[in-house]
Amino acid sequence: MSEKSAQTKKKLAKNADKITIGILALIFAGLLFAWWQEQNSALGSADATGKEALFTDQLAESPSLELLQNMSGTPTLESAPDIKRVADLNMFDFSTLQAEAALETQAQAQVAQARTLIDQGKIEEARPLLEAAASVVSYNPEVKTMLDEITTKPVAGASPDLMMQPM
Repeated sequence: MSEKSAQTKKKLAKNADKITIGILALIFAGLLFAWWQEQNSALGSADATGKEALFTDQLAESPSLELLQNMSGTPTLESAPDIKRVADLNMFDFSTLQAEAALETQAQAQVAQARTLIDQGKIEEARPLLEAAASVVSYNPEVKTMLDEITTKPVAGASPDLMMQPM
């Protein structure tokens, strides 16, 4: 080490306490300045006059807010028919699955029979078949579509302005 750097090192060691106090004083002065700026700022106002700015709540205007609120509620099995169906059927008991499969097969046969009756124009005979099938296979969109179709078609033999009313 050179003699000059050794002297500088000695001076720094000798005045280390003063240097530390000076650095801490600068940090404290910076904090005081930041606090003073915060107290004297016009943050939240439209301009320097101090008028309150108009802020909009983006969450309240969000179309997903209702969905979010619905998701935070306690769900029930009745609100989700597909999940209720799984809960009602025990996958470990094969007899319940066989019974459900037989009901679904029968309902699909009723849907096919109802489609044939609708094609023949026998809407009133098709309605009970579709309603029975809809109670079993409520997850099938074809059944709902067919029910909607026959409720909007006019009754055979009635005046055209009389439409079937949904049940």
